[in-house]
Amino acid sequence: MRSSARFGALLLAGSLGLLDPVAAQEVIAFGDSITKGSEPFDEQGLGGYPGRLQTLLREDGQTDAIVHNYGQGGERVSQGLTRLDSVLDGEPTADTVILMEGTNDIDRIISGEYSLESVISDFDQMGRKVMTRGLSLINGTIIPRPPWATADTDNRTTFRYVVGVRDIGTSSRPTAEPYAVFTDEGRSVFNNYYFQNHSDPVGHPNAAGFQLLAEIFGDMILGIDKLAPVNSGFNKSGSGSNLNANDFLWAKLHESSSSIRKSATYFSINGREVPTNVSGSGKRATLTYRVKKSDIECAGRIAVRSEDTASPANVTNRVMGEYSVGGAKLLKGDVDGDCRVNGFDLSLLGLSFGSRRGQPRYSSLADTNSDGSIDGEDLAKLASNFGKISS
Repeated sequence: MRSSARFGALLLAGSLGLLDPVAAQEVIAFGDSITKGSEPFDEQGLGGYPGRLQTLLREDGQTDAIVHNYGQGGERVSQGLTRLDSVLDGEPTADTVILMEGTNDIDRIISGEYSLESVISDFDQMGRKVMTRGLSLINGTIIPRPPWATADTDNRTTFRYVVGVRDIGTSSRPTAEPYAVFTDEGRSVFNNYYFQNHSDPVGHPNAAGFQLLAEIFGDMILGIDKLAPVNSGFNKSGSGSNLNANDFLWAKLHESSSSIRKSATYFSINGREVPTNVSGSGKRATLTYRVKKSDIECAGRIAVRSEDTASPANVTNRVMGEYSVGGAKLLKGDVDGDCRVNGFDLSLLGLSFGSRRGQPRYSSLADTNSDGSIDGEDLAKLASNFGKISS
């Protein structure tokens, strides 16, 4: 959102009493080299995301806003925990602290040098230090690792750490979501928002990436909620490739700014809502459901639908998995797996059109020729089967 539009949206929402922005005038941005944002990563030399965040806040009306850059290259969370006191002592008029750290711990977690739990505990202690001083706190998830990183290129360990950071989040510890926002860009994020040096062991943003980070943290400070509840895990019992009766579904959601609306949160199977058990808090919810025989058709397309309490609500309807059904005949173009090809399948293919395998919008059921992309050939195959029902 452009600065003028952002400020206009803030004024409108504020006048309606919809927002609870962080009253930030002097911000400490604390973290590692991704906070520091030095050249060559920041080709524009604008001070990484903290420099851009200061500009954004001033353009949006906080004309006296100051953002101090306390990023330190190569720092691990345990080192940040030690350094934090001196930084807080040195900025006695600061009112808000952004913590984003952990990128440099991932390799050591993988090697067994550190445990995931100990790193998350240290990050938790950093936040406690901030809040003990009466300062506002924003926790930030770390960004995903690119394909050229030295380790964790599938981001499994990074994701586990991100979920740990999310679990710490509460109304007094709002969580900004760089990981979710960057991941939602799909594989193209690494071309568009990362510095293109394939010897970079962890993956740093480029100028566009630092701008995106500034906007993510700026939205949190200004009380602009544009992000729906985020996925923090999904699991299905039983066969990994097939959907069967009595399979148990489990999912976990986190909400960064407002609250999860539980009454609008559920699993769907092949586009139909199922009676999902939703437990937990407005910041962290768990979904469970046991599949019934009547749920199973020609395929199993399982999605999680949720929304938050923002006004207007931010809505997510993300496919968690697409499964085969033993003995069923699946027509090419039957994207929702309900044994027929109709207008709903066409709309689902449209949502995935232009996507490639690995991107959030990609659907294996829409990829009728299994070539890893959703294109005109898939549309043509759907059209050839339109109106047909599986025999």
